[in-house]
Amino acid sequence: MKYLNWRMLPPPCEPVIASGSSNYSNGGCGMPLQIACHTEQFGTLGQIMPEDVAEIARQGYKSIINNRPDGEGGATQPLNAEVEAAAKALGLNYAYLPVVSGQITLEQAQEMARLLATMPTPVLAFCRSGARSTNLYMLAQQI
Repeated sequence: MKYLNWRMLPPPCEPVIASGSSNYSNGGCGMPLQIACHTEQFGTLGQIMPEDVAEIARQGYKSIINNRPDGEGGATQPLNAEVEAAAKALGLNYAYLPVVSGQITLEQAQEMARLLATMPTPVLAFCRSGARSTNLYMLAQQI
């Protein structure tokens, strides 16, 4: 299997606050949701918890893509099915496209491009830190 090469980007420096809001929302670890808005239609974020999905929906996201494989973070990482259930309960679209860190394939980049073209926007993608989702997004833009 051939892996694609890409330049790693730094994670976002500060939280993005929903327009018109002056309060940060707390993520599952008690930290603000640090959404990096790449465009008006796409953002990335580090690991989310099922309880974070309501804030993501409140900020206007219509779709979520999970790029983190189940079990990568051990017992503290919620299972994909838990986050998916929370998203679907709020009427959000959801896709699971797990990618091993540092091993993005052409097929994964193509699937990300397909998801971005077909899912309702805006779309939020997440992984452990947001960097993998950002790099996958950048590769998908080149396809």
